[in-house]
Amino acid sequence: MSNEIDLENDEEWLALVAGFRTHFWQTRVPELLTAWAEARELPQASWPADLKRSIHGIAGSAGLIGYDSLGSEARKVDRMWDVSTLSSEELMQGIEHLVECIVKVAGEQD
Repeated sequence: MSNEIDLENDEEWLALVAGFRTHFWQTRVPELLTAWAEARELPQASWPADLKRSIHGIAGSAGLIGYDSLGSEARKVDRMWDVSTLSSEELMQGIEHLVECIVKVAGEQD
């Protein structure tokens, strides 16, 4: 007898993941898009803390709900943010790429 749990067919687990996925698209993604829309025309020193927090949240949750590549892209940007030798332009390009990836994945959901 195996002690492994069959998460692919566990209704409780699937419902939990569905709830996380809903939260991701209805809360996490809009938070990032709003923070980026507000920050993109400002100098990096003026970017709100919500922007980094939003990127970090997507990095942490995307893989859990089946968006591994999106989580990977968000982790790249999250790490880029902490590199002091990186220019604002490079970080902006990383965030723009992350937003493009989100838009692409969102389009695949329809």
